[in-house]
Amino acid sequence: KTHTRLSTYDAATKILPTLDKLQRSLGLRNSELRQLILRMPSVIGMGTSEKEGGKLSAFDQRLDFFQNEAGMSMKEVKEAVLKQPSLIQYGVASSLRPKLDFFLEELGIPREHIGRIIHTSPAVMGLSLTDTLRPKVASIMKLCALHPYEVGMMVVVSPPTLFHSQKGKIEPALKYLASALSLNEPRELGELVLKAPRLLRQGLETSLMK
Repeated sequence: KTHTRLSTYDAATKILPTLDKLQRSLGLRNSELRQLILRMPSVIGMGTSEKEGGKLSAFDQRLDFFQNEAGMSMKEVKEAVLKQPSLIQYGVASSLRPKLDFFLEELGIPREHIGRIIHTSPAVMGLSLTDTLRPKVASIMKLCALHPYEVGMMVVVSPPTLFHSQKGKIEPALKYLASALSLNEPRELGELVLKAPRLLRQGLETSLMK
């Protein structure tokens, strides 16, 4: 990836202070810092300096969110960022907190599980609420006659469920299971996927149809 504004940043006043802040805050080794920058060069342009009045920088606001609202340790934050560098570029108010509220309030996921979900599957925080998360949950609820909190239980057990294509994988898998197992009631299908949510992660052609 390239970052077109990189050439406009001053090494002494922007690039080096940002790299130092990233390395110190996340506890990155030199090789990990290099890996992070190569995967997401745009993090160099992220605000890391404390603003006037003692207001936290954009970077520090995100670290504060992950530690104090999502309940993650700094080690977990570091590992999640190395998996998904864009995690430290999402806006707290515009992106991260609405998704946290979605998990807590709409899916009823206990707060103590949120950190583990982000740690193991950080890409979930990059999914669109309106275009991806809510439509997928609604589809699973409809086809399986599940309550939102029951879908939340599935997410706790198997967070990658939310990554799969609604039309390309989740719905075909559910419809195939209902047909193959002669499940006449949606709730029967719901009980099945509650017990084994990983069924939604298996390809029809490689697993379910065998």
